[in-house]
Amino acid sequence: MMVSKYAKLKEKYEGMVFTSQRFGDVEVLEYEHSDKVLVRFIDTDNTGVFTMHNISRGKVKDREVPTVYGVGIVDIPIKGHNKAYSCWADMLRRCYDPKFHERRPTYKTCTVAKRFHKFSEFLKWCNSATGFDNEGWCLDKDILVKGNKIYSPNTCCFVPKEVNNVVLTSSSKRGENPVGVRYDSVRQVYSSTMGKVNSKFLGYFDTALSAFQAYKQAKEDYIKEVAELYKDQIDIRVYEALMKYEVDIND
Repeated sequence: MMVSKYAKLKEKYEGMVFTSQRFGDVEVLEYEHSDKVLVRFIDTDNTGVFTMHNISRGKVKDREVPTVYGVGIVDIPIKGHNKAYSCWADMLRRCYDPKFHERRPTYKTCTVAKRFHKFSEFLKWCNSATGFDNEGWCLDKDILVKGNKIYSPNTCCFVPKEVNNVVLTSSSKRGENPVGVRYDSVRQVYSSTMGKVNSKFLGYFDTALSAFQAYKQAKEDYIKEVAELYKDQIDIRVYEALMKYEVDIND
């Protein structure tokens, strides 16, 4: 009885172990045809389907292994999803890259929710998120939940840069005074100014608290103006959060 070429190849390859370039040894579990071969990554017990050509060359990837900043799992091809991938990788960099933390130490305590560890899940969320396709919009994690430290489907949103910038604070740069307040050692009074670009001087005050109160009122009014300006473009949750936003003396 003549054995077919397919049967010979199936018998030859099934059970064979090959060495991949980056993910250890792989065992061929099932040979369907040369372009569809099921393998098992021995180190992790994960499986994947690849061509016999790539298996023999070691060019196979365990898509369940974190390869981006020790956390991110590229479980689907990136091609065609460059914008989402760049956003995803930057999010992971902010939370898990020690070199980034040297420049931006406030991100040391930030994390990414487990669901977002997989690129496929982040991409799925992006495709349903308001503003993802808008040019110049950025990912934000703490407008919906003030002070939030976790990037997750429930806390993240895409917003225009002006919206993102309006709620940013620079606590590490202002010293001991409340947000928006400086001490004028020449006049021996406190001054209050809102904004860095096109800044608005709010006046001189006898106490830091009164200067802060002026800043708080002006800043909250401005945040509401920005919210109204983008009301028809941003996620309704973002609009509502901005309208309720309160500036705290410890911001």
